[in-house]
Amino acid sequence: MPTPTTPPITLKLSALLTTFIHLPFHTVFQDCLDSGYPDSSGSYVPVFSFLIEHPSEGKVLFDLGVRKNAEGYPPHFNVPRVSQSRAGVSAKKDVAELLVEGGIDPKEIKHVIYSHLHWDHTGNPGPFVNADIVVGGEARSILDVQTRKPSMVVDEESNSKEEEETKTWVYPTNPLGTVLEFPRSMPVRFVDFVRKPDVEDEDEDEKTSDLDLVKQRVISPFMTFTHAVDFFDDGSLFLVDTPGHYPGHISALVRVSPSDSGSELTSTRNTLSGVYVFLGGDCCHNRQCYVPGGTREMSGKIQWDVGKARESVGRLRMLCEVCQGRRRGFPADGGGAGRQNDDTGECVCDVVVILAHEAERLEEGMPLFPQDLREWVVHRARKERVRGG
Repeated sequence: MPTPTTPPITLKLSALLTTFIHLPFHTVFQDCLDSGYPDSSGSYVPVFSFLIEHPSEGKVLFDLGVRKNAEGYPPHFNVPRVSQSRAGVSAKKDVAELLVEGGIDPKEIKHVIYSHLHWDHTGNPGPFVNADIVVGGEARSILDVQTRKPSMVVDEESNSKEEEETKTWVYPTNPLGTVLEFPRSMPVRFVDFVRKPDVEDEDEDEKTSDLDLVKQRVISPFMTFTHAVDFFDDGSLFLVDTPGHYPGHISALVRVSPSDSGSELTSTRNTLSGVYVFLGGDCCHNRQCYVPGGTREMSGKIQWDVGKARESVGRLRMLCEVCQGRRRGFPADGGGAGRQNDDTGECVCDVVVILAHEAERLEEGMPLFPQDLREWVVHRARKERVRGG
């Protein structure tokens, strides 16, 4: 077993509720899609953003939820139904305003990390003038018009290569674009899980600048997943490759407490311990799709790549099984980063999953910003491990 180093760094994590949106059941569950459920059959679900505070590296936001009053999106984009009032919550405040109410100046934010670029996650990054934007590497195809060259095709039926290369999904460069252009003052960095950041292309035109890529080393495999990066290089925040839902979809693993097991095992390069929150974004839209023993398959309705999306959900389910004691160890293609005890093969960490729209977490009493999630997460981790073991 590697020699323990310093006590593990833990982060403060808070959940911000920006609004509720209507999700049709046929976009959530495959059985509802197969049964022909109409758009009107669905439920209102929360839209979460998360504030992550590192003791020395500063403040980070993971997703920004919905824009204020659900306005300011590209003009042709038909925003799905947003609840303007439910349980006292509305879309009349964006994340920046919620932060100010809680005593946080938006200028303090150093990074805005997006799980992906759907409208209900991108919000308004404008107030975060001192932050850069971090997105999954596959999102480059959508944002290249802003960072390097246009490449994302709006009209997938187009047969003209020349025409395709001049189209993009970024508005206003393309009046029909669905992704709103980021402020030009905010650098955009990509998490490339496949190509090593220090490798340059032979073609000078294709070289990636120093600011283009997140430079942290890629860990492969990682837990039950294929790739991740240690964002602060201290084991406190990992960005995890969870592809399928949309190009560049990533999740975040946030350590909020030291190990709750009583073990003195601490963080090393090969072994990690503690209580973590897995911010799953839109890996799926309901916990019935990822919990161990869950019987409902995720809908293929709104997935960019259904096969990859369902594989990501399967890996998330496997992670829950390991952490809850239902499965021993990790598979060969997804057991890296020492997410198990080197001597016993047993998991020495607890993980609580929070999806971007997981209504059940509110029902379980999850506190909202400015409250810290740590105490609630530790309680939930204990409860879920007992239930799973």
